[in-house]
Amino acid sequence: MTNRPKTIFKYSCIDEYFLENISKNQLYFNFPRNLNDPYDCLIPTIFEEVSIQDIEEQKERFPELKEFCSGLVKESLETEAKSTLENYHNSFADNSGITCFSERSNNILMWSHYANNHSGACIELSTESELFRVFNKVNYTKLIPKKDLLRFFNSELSIHEVVNHFITKFDAWEYEEEWRLFVEEGGQPISYPADSLKSIYFGLRTEISDIEKVVRLDLNVKLFKAKLSDKEFEIDFEQLN
Repeated sequence: MTNRPKTIFKYSCIDEYFLENISKNQLYFNFPRNLNDPYDCLIPTIFEEVSIQDIEEQKERFPELKEFCSGLVKESLETEAKSTLENYHNSFADNSGITCFSERSNNILMWSHYANNHSGACIELSTESELFRVFNKVNYTKLIPKKDLLRFFNSELSIHEVVNHFITKFDAWEYEEEWRLFVEEGGQPISYPADSLKSIYFGLRTEISDIEKVVRLDLNVKLFKAKLSDKEFEIDFEQLN
């Protein structure tokens, strides 16, 4: 089992929504359909190869299939399963809520891609609260995972297998070191305990005026400012308060 981090990081630009969210101790849960990876939660459905012998065994279990040839049964099962799964995946992408995190505060590419080119911020949250009770680490893969057609047909898919579809990404995204939270309905903020917010990190290029906006909120958290390491290709931080 993957070790669960005690704290987690979320990168952002500094705008009115960021300021509102940290002042109200809330996270915004977007719809998966809106994420920047077009495959996110919508990976195509591909099945592992099923042998004719496996199909014959299914025909023995389900007499109503016996009159059909095995090739036709296999094709029918694949079509029905693909349609059912993809309808579910599309509904999930359109209606559920997701918010994403990273394991580190000094990830240079995350600062570039998600914190307005190092001019935004990164918040550190404790994962001890009830909100993080079901917290999933993203799996990265080179190939589209194949599903077990017969396990689906026999209603034997575990909840882990179902959830795994929504936490699997192409390995080009591996630099994100991502963890995710899901809620039933997207497009809404969800609150967390005030003491869950531990720190706020500002980027290398964050404007003083933006830092002052956060300071004026008078949050009981540690504040840090990024600086370039002079020893390695890394970002270091110095505490501001």
